[in-house]
Amino acid sequence: MWTRYLSCGREFWFPELPREEQEPAGRALTRANLFREKIGAVCLAALTLPAAGLDLWRALAGAEPLRQAALESLVLRLILLAALAGFAVLARRIGSGDGDWPRQRALDLGLIVFLAAWSAVLTGVGQRAGSGLTVFLIVVFSLAALVYQDWPRSLLVYGLSLALLALGLFRYQPEARLAWAHLANGTLAVLLALVITRLLYVTRLRGFTAGGFSERQQRELEEANQRLGEANVMLKRLSFIDALTEIPNRRYFDEFLAQEWGRAARDDQPLSLILIDIDHFKKFNDTYGHQAGDECLRWVAAFLTTVARRPGDLVARYGGEEFAVVLPGAGLRGAVKMAEKMRLAVAGVKIEHAASPLGRVTISLGLASRPRGIRGEPEQLIEAADKALYRAKAGGRNRVCWPETGLRDLERAQR
Repeated sequence: MWTRYLSCGREFWFPELPREEQEPAGRALTRANLFREKIGAVCLAALTLPAAGLDLWRALAGAEPLRQAALESLVLRLILLAALAGFAVLARRIGSGDGDWPRQRALDLGLIVFLAAWSAVLTGVGQRAGSGLTVFLIVVFSLAALVYQDWPRSLLVYGLSLALLALGLFRYQPEARLAWAHLANGTLAVLLALVITRLLYVTRLRGFTAGGFSERQQRELEEANQRLGEANVMLKRLSFIDALTEIPNRRYFDEFLAQEWGRAARDDQPLSLILIDIDHFKKFNDTYGHQAGDECLRWVAAFLTTVARRPGDLVARYGGEEFAVVLPGAGLRGAVKMAEKMRLAVAGVKIEHAASPLGRVTISLGLASRPRGIRGEPEQLIEAADKALYRAKAGGRNRVCWPETGLRDLERAQR
């Protein structure tokens, strides 16, 4: 049982902080100290000025035994005011970023050590005038209640101040019995200040640990959400991409065409669609095998994508050996030119196809365009382009067809 109590006590008085949180905790505590010390410096300067004026009056008009003590006290108070002014200048020059933490920490420690030492020296000098421990006690308990200090710094600050107080007491206090009494009271005050300092530090450290853990959790959650969002975007993108040809699939084509049809109808702009079929593709598979057929599909997809390079154009795999090209803003004339470029691009590569009458891979293309002033539905555009594609295939393949008044085929000599 005692072991458990001792373990609990040790965990309370000496809390362990994860290594990755030690430096952030030090930076946070240092910034908190500097903020409090700035406020305390203003208050201390406001109290010191009247006291310095009183010491000046005593040094000028006081009796001889008290004049020397008043003069030394005045000098010490002026030193304090100069130190506070220097602290204000340095605190203003030192930045608040994490990179300035070493200088912030040095300024914080320097001011605390100076105040503790100054209070001890001033209290010791004041013994000539018979004053007690008022200054020492006020400063010690103010430091204990206002600033955060770990064990090493606490022992340094309070140990140094107590040592200087002892020297002052036995140097300036004429009565040894009174000097020992003051030293005992000062020691009790230091011990109590150490307890207060540790309680304040441990409480703040535990609060920082809990807050830091929450911040880490929040940061990790945000990072996880970001990764999840990126994964969702990638997953959505993959769901719209054909795995074989690595171009948009039929699902994306349907959504894209519906979106562009609505935009064209709203703005009364033309919209064209080209449906493409690889000629005699089943014979190609039977002759060269399905792996060669897959490679042929990838080639054709690459050629079509190379030709349809306008911003906003879409080349998608429509199904099997069929492809679809959506041309927003393109009228019939522009679509015919684009389709003919695609036909020539595929035929010009001269991919061997022994089962084709032309001896190479070719494509048939059927296109349709939405004229201005026509609303309708996107399915009508698909149906018109499909009929044109059927005509191209029925008319001998390797050609471009489109529906219009006086329908005619755009035929090229085949070689």
